[in-house]
Amino acid sequence: MPIEAIAYPVIEAELIAFYNAASSALGWGCEAFESPPRARPKVFITVQRVGGETTGVFTDVPLVAVQVWATTMAAAAQLARLVRAQTYRLPEQVPDIARVDIQALTQFPDPDAEVPRYQFAVQLTTTGRAV
Repeated sequence: MPIEAIAYPVIEAELIAFYNAASSALGWGCEAFESPPRARPKVFITVQRVGGETTGVFTDVPLVAVQVWATTMAAAAQLARLVRAQTYRLPEQVPDIARVDIQALTQFPDPDAEVPRYQFAVQLTTTGRAV
């Protein structure tokens, strides 16, 4: 019996779309990107898969760093708290995401650009589909 090929969601794309929709609906006034854009806005979010594992034929467990950049550390902290709170809603709104585990929110200033930034890591349980 042949083994089915399984495709998992491109988690960065899923989260970027989710955060951009939340920003629009909730008035955060920022966009999410995969990496900092060349023409950096004053406030933005980045989403990067930094690890994880495939735990079975149909399950992928990506570890994702979510970073929130702003003009002050207080503004970055406040927006990061809002972004983190919305992250818990992923299983309700994104069909391929079954579970969310969020690690601590930490201050993470950008040493190169000297831009205030907060970060949290999120481990997601996602389901794959046969292709």
